[in-house]
Amino acid sequence: MITDKNNLIGRPFDDLVCFFNGIGEKKYRAKQLMDWLYRRSIFDFNSMTDLNKDLRQYLNQNYSLYIPTSTKKEHSSDGTIKWMIDQGASQAIEAVYIP
Repeated sequence: MITDKNNLIGRPFDDLVCFFNGIGEKKYRAKQLMDWLYRRSIFDFNSMTDLNKDLRQYLNQNYSLYIPTSTKKEHSSDGTIKWMIDQGASQAIEAVYIP
């Protein structure tokens, strides 16, 4: 079962190093993953071709790359924008841009 704890998005580099070490992988895997996510904007383990096939399969079965989505967006006459961001499990975050 995949939970929020299994989401690899947003984890700091040092946490990813510990994560990969904990599953028997070298620490350079953390850099590879961050490169795919934050430089190349690739959020599919299967597309991360410098990760070996077994690792990609393991990550697909046990971890996620979940990006929260905005469920509501409101504009105000003063230029303020408010978003409701779904976090799953009936949880949400409200974010506001104030110009």
